[in-house]
Amino acid sequence: MEAAGRFACEVCARKYKWKPALAGRTVKCACGEEMVCPVTPPADGDELYDFAEPPRSTNPPPTVPAKAQAAASGTLQYQNPRTAAETPDEYFPDKTLDFHLPLALIAAGTLIEVAAALIRGHRSPAGFTPHLTELGLHLVVGTATMLLGVLIAVRFRGIELGKLPTAVMKLAAVCIAPGAAVTLLSPAIAVIPFGGLLALAGQFILYFALLGTLFHLDESDTWYCVCVIFIINVALYFTLMRF
Repeated sequence: MEAAGRFACEVCARKYKWKPALAGRTVKCACGEEMVCPVTPPADGDELYDFAEPPRSTNPPPTVPAKAQAAASGTLQYQNPRTAAETPDEYFPDKTLDFHLPLALIAAGTLIEVAAALIRGHRSPAGFTPHLTELGLHLVVGTATMLLGVLIAVRFRGIELGKLPTAVMKLAAVCIAPGAAVTLLSPAIAVIPFGGLLALAGQFILYFALLGTLFHLDESDTWYCVCVIFIINVALYFTLMRF
C-alpha cells in the first residue's frame, strides 16, 4: 500500500483501481504478486490499472496412493486394499472372517482336543497333562511356523495379512481346527477302510480352505503359502532331529 489514492503492487509498483466487489479480497498483480485489495475505496489516482484475480485451479487435489496409505498405517500390503469406508474397525474389517470365525474355531478346536485328552488320559492328571502339553506346543509352534511362512509370502507375493494380532489369531485357528475335526471324527474314521488316509486328505483340504478363506487368498497364493509352510516345517523337523 502507498499514499491515499494509490493502490500499488509492492514488487513492480503497478497501480490499480479499487472495486467494491473485491474489497478485502486477495488479488493478483500482472507480475504475479498477490496482494489484498483495500477495504475502503482509496482516492483517485493516475496511471491506475485493472488487476486480475488469482487463477482458480481446475486440477483435482492430489491423491495418496493406497499402498502409501497402508504403509503409513502399519498394515502389510494387500492385493485388494480396502478403503476407509470399508474398514470401520482397524483390526477387524470383516467381523465374521476376521474375528468371529477364527475365535469360534479356536474355542471349538481347543474344547475338542481337551476333551479328547481327558478321555485318553482316563480323566487322571498324570495321563491328561502330557496330552495337554502336546496340544499347547502344537498350537504355539504350528502358529509360529505358519506366521513365518505367510510373512515370506507377503515379501515375495505381495499378499496381505492385515494387522499382526488379527493374523496370529487366524493362523491359530487354521492350526488347531483341521486336527480337531479329525479328532472329533476319529471314532468313525477308525471303522472306515483307509480311514487314516481319508482323514489326512480331509485335514489338508480343510487346512487349505481355511487359510485361503480367512486371508482372502486366491488358489495360487494359498498354494504358495502352504508350500512355504511345509518347507519350514520340514527344516524345523530335521533341525530338531539333530538334538
